[in-house]
Amino acid sequence: MLLAGRSLDGPRPRRPAGHVWLAVFSVALTYIAVDLAAGYLLIKPLSPPLVPDQYRHHRLVPNSSAQFTQRDFSYVQRVNNLGMRGEDRSSEKRPNTIRIVTLGDSFTMGKGVEDDETFSVGIERILNERLAACSSGLTAEVLNGGVDSYAPILSYIQLKRDIAPLEPDIVIHNLD
Repeated sequence: MLLAGRSLDGPRPRRPAGHVWLAVFSVALTYIAVDLAAGYLLIKPLSPPLVPDQYRHHRLVPNSSAQFTQRDFSYVQRVNNLGMRGEDRSSEKRPNTIRIVTLGDSFTMGKGVEDDETFSVGIERILNERLAACSSGLTAEVLNGGVDSYAPILSYIQLKRDIAPLEPDIVIHNLD
């Protein structure tokens, strides 16, 4: 019996489009699996210890440190008692001190450089040199509040919840 030139009793026509889609799907699934496995096994983490935070997604772990070693760089990143990059600081502002806080993401935090090479430390060093030259009796303290992957809204929440009690005189938000 024939129907529009095809036999109902004969072999079914092949569907090459179905085979093509099956091949594409198989290749894509294999690529994703290999990429995830390679990333997990071969790529070293480049972020300090982070913990979940119910208000701003994640935050740095206070009193922690991490060492990062890559072909191009090697450094130790310390998170102080206040949960910020750098050396331990008092939450109480010293008399005659101008307290400045820098906020932002990994650029502010200083990813890729030692603790004493961040721009927050550079600002503090320069300001204290100039204040000493003025014989004003003032000192500057710059706290590095940068955190990996922070968007402006997360920095704002950080400012309201954690930074405001530190009574900063100036807050610098770095947008890159």
